[in-house]
Amino acid sequence: MRRSYVAVYFADEPGNEFHCLPARRAIDKAMQHRGVEFRVLPIERGRWKWEFRIGDKVKTGKTETMFKEMAARRVRQLINRELRKRGSL
Repeated sequence: MRRSYVAVYFADEPGNEFHCLPARRAIDKAMQHRGVEFRVLPIERGRWKWEFRIGDKVKTGKTETMFKEMAARRVRQLINRELRKRGSL
């Protein structure tokens, strides 16, 4: 099976781009948890970058796991923690 590659770059800071990823992995859909939209993006094999916004406060970070579902679970836990801090949960 032949994979097609596209030039997709992820950057955590302007001018700090990461390598190309297969086209099928580069397509990302925003997910939601308790009304909060979040994203989980691949950085490299086993490393994921995540971000979410509650109000006007944006939280970002990185996590290490082989599975996107596990990275998304960790982000959901962080969202729950932030909502508890605000008294919204």
